Amino acid sequence: YDAATWSPHGLFAAVARGRELTAVEQDGDVRWSIARPEPVAWPRWAPSGFRIAYKSGGSLRVVVGNGRGDRLLARGVDAGVPALAWAPAAKVNLLAYADRAGRVHVVDVDTRSERWSSPPAGTTTDLAWSPDGTRLLALGRKRLRVFGGDGTALGQLRLQAPAAVAFSRRADHTFALARRLDASGSEVVLLRAEARLGRPARLFSGPGVFGDLAWSPNGRWLLATWPSADQWLFLRPGRARGQKRLVAYSAITRQFGDPRGAFPAVGGWTAPSP
Repeated sequence: YDAATWSPHGLFAAVARGRELTAVEQDGDVRWSIARPEPVAWPRWAPSGFRIAYKSGGSLRVVVGNGRGDRLLARGVDAGVPALAWAPAAKVNLLAYADRAGRVHVVDVDTRSERWSSPPAGTTTDLAWSPDGTRLLALGRKRLRVFGGDGTALGQLRLQAPAAVAFSRRADHTFALARRLDASGSEVVLLRAEARLGRPARLFSGPGVFGDLAWSPNGRWLLATWPSADQWLFLRPGRARGQKRLVAYSAITRQFGDPRGAFPAVGGWTAPSP
């Protein structure tokens, strides 16, 4: 499979491969599968559990969590970037996505009504909601934009190269950012999604580039993938005295990569089901 996303309680994963979107159980058994005329990419399972958003070609589509009711939501999206993010509220299926011009749209999927949209800003590569739904990060090729939950533009940060963002579980809008420093190295830092982003707190730096960022369900660990070193780094920002700040695992491509030798993508964490 090329991409994956957990259902809210971790009982299923929605996975993409070629022109198919498939739901699998924890042991890999297929629960359902649908096919599209164009390649399927970047599935995202809604917090409610009742909707899955995904891209197919230049279209954004939504399907019910049981594999039924597949329908078009929007056209003109970039299938090559994962710029899709469900708002955290489980009662409303609110989806943020970016079009090819870099406009961010926030849409109520069930009523098909648009809550707000932003001005164009070039390619937007990823989106991330804060746990309370009052902040939305829009990551681009050269800058990171910060929006309020109502679409208010709060601030931005210039970047040298594409990076990754992920909100922590904390209530103070802390998020992790992986960014390129120069031609030789990158860093992972913590910032706050406010009008003034403040001084970044560095968690780790190293040569090459970092890939995905993902927080553990309890918020104690941050996974940062490091393709340049063929490693996964587990960082503990709020460690207590005597606890390890970093745990590294090597030879990730050999252990989890595909037969072509490609470094694996992280689909997310889930808490163990009962």
